[in-house]
Amino acid sequence: MHIVIQDYGGYRFIYQLALELSGSFEVTYIHSSSSGGANGVYNSRENLNVVDIKLEGHSKSNLFKRRKKESLYGKRVSAYLCDQSVDLMVSTNTPLDAQKIISDSLRDTYHVIWVQDLLSIAIQSILKKKIPVIGDFISKYYHSIEKRCYKSSDQIITISEQLKEELLSWGIPNKIEVLPNWAPVEEIEVGNKNNEFSRKHDLQDKFVVLYSGSLGMKHNPDLIIDAALDLKDISEVHFLVISEGSGADYLKSYKDEHELENLSVLPFQDANVYNSVLATADLNLILLNADAQKYSVPSKAWSAMCSGRPLLTNMNMTNQVSRIISETNSGLVLSSDHSVTDGILKLFENPEVCTEMGNNARRYAELNFKINKIASLFINKSGFSNLLE
Repeated sequence: MHIVIQDYGGYRFIYQLALELSGSFEVTYIHSSSSGGANGVYNSRENLNVVDIKLEGHSKSNLFKRRKKESLYGKRVSAYLCDQSVDLMVSTNTPLDAQKIISDSLRDTYHVIWVQDLLSIAIQSILKKKIPVIGDFISKYYHSIEKRCYKSSDQIITISEQLKEELLSWGIPNKIEVLPNWAPVEEIEVGNKNNEFSRKHDLQDKFVVLYSGSLGMKHNPDLIIDAALDLKDISEVHFLVISEGSGADYLKSYKDEHELENLSVLPFQDANVYNSVLATADLNLILLNADAQKYSVPSKAWSAMCSGRPLLTNMNMTNQVSRIISETNSGLVLSSDHSVTDGILKLFENPEVCTEMGNNARRYAELNFKINKIASLFINKSGFSNLLE
């Protein structure tokens, strides 16, 4: 039996799932190291074929170049699949222009779409501010594409109940299962703060507030700036941002213009440094604006939990991340954006609380992120178990 997992963004936990499934099935993992995300180095193994579809250039800000590139990705995935015998095709983290092409090419293949975010809503949120009138037309176009792709699939997996309920409200048939995301707890250690990375950046003796991962305007980077300004006179507190793209560029520009010495902005680090980055942190920021909180579930939260460090989020209690942080006492859920500084100060001034919350976070990850259990759940929720009978 041949499973193909197509993951444009190249996320580590999805590769981990592909690797686990390759113990029982022939698996192909397709991604693009040109996607602009924090792709790792993924190698083929026995029963696991890794296909990296490399594309020229990357521009998230230029919508026309981005659409052309993402459409090309969809065409290349479809061309690759034409030469394969596939029993189960899984699509995830796929831009809509690419997903439309891939979905249209899979008429005789059992196809599961694994929904990480509602992309047409994200597009609407961005375009209504940039180009209000035309943006509304474009948003409706992408909304129709997204609905069509979901309706044509054989099965849908969402990462939260909120996403499932929203899709049902769109008129999508109830062929939807929920499987929360995770992080590779077997690979992420609870590391020593005094490590090569922290010493290189002179952070080993600082209280480090880390933001690591995608950083667009929906992640509200102004909250990082505001907190850094509020705490600039406390030399022990330092903000570390690991990201690339518009949000990171915005922070760099502000840092240089206002000489914010307590803020460092670095590009995505190599995979072999990632554990040291997480270990350098004393606290992890998980931020989203109000619109994005409704449906987005930031996967960076799960990596932070694996690292044994507490989390601080501005997301309300309808979001899965906030609920888990609150239920497990693994960090702070803020009542408003204005309390980010207060939350940081609370944990900075109470190291015992910080340690306890970090331990709780790691405990939750160890109980819930075991990949063998997740792989079994995935097989059942994808409907693939029915194909094996």
